[in-house]
Amino acid sequence: MSDFSAVDAAADPARLIAYLDQVGLTAMRHYMAVTHARQATAPVLDIGCGIGRDLAVLEDLGVASIGVDPSAFMLRAAVSRVRSPLARASGGQLPFPDHVFSGCLVQRVLMHVDDPAYVIAEAVRCVQSKGVMTIFEPDWSTLHINGSSVPAWWTNRAKHPSVGADVGELLTEANCRIRDRVEERSWWTFDEFERIINPQLYADRAVEACMATRAEVDMWLAEQRRQAATGRFSAGMVKILWVASTP
Repeated sequence: MSDFSAVDAAADPARLIAYLDQVGLTAMRHYMAVTHARQATAPVLDIGCGIGRDLAVLEDLGVASIGVDPSAFMLRAAVSRVRSPLARASGGQLPFPDHVFSGCLVQRVLMHVDDPAYVIAEAVRCVQSKGVMTIFEPDWSTLHINGSSVPAWWTNRAKHPSVGADVGELLTEANCRIRDRVEERSWWTFDEFERIINPQLYADRAVEACMATRAEVDMWLAEQRRQAATGRFSAGMVKILWVASTP
């Protein structure tokens, strides 16, 4: 399980905040905020707001917003970074009345929750009719390294690795109308791959779970480093933004 599924119980929550601080203002993050700014007649809800990166972008655009996150640790970090109201809550149990928001923003959250469909249903409940839903999630099933799929022992830590591709169906089941689907492909050098993905951790967990031997994972990691040394390493995956209107 990813540490982001239970931040406050993680061994080193400060490391997770440091990781989020390394994630810059991506074009997709700005696109999501602008999409809400065009139709914001009421505050926008940010589910899984973390340290407040998306809230800050919404604030810069003059959009009133409210952030919720189940992690007290994350919310303490967000307080010093944003002016928006914050609430400690999970996406599956939002402490708001029906139809009070003009839209809802969800980014890289559904892959960590117990039930993505339930979180989407809760978000739809809280958003006004014909409000805006923007959901941006990765599809870890598309992860390729040097043109090949990851090894069989590579077990993704997200609860729902392919949720990025599944969101459209989940929105449709919630009676939302899909307005847009935008794919973003991330490409990483080996240094970026080590910093963002931490393949050594995947390898260590595979050995602990008896899914591979230490020799097998060490050989695979050494091969990636050899590819990097010759400038031939590449890793990439697809992330998908869904824009929809609520019923």
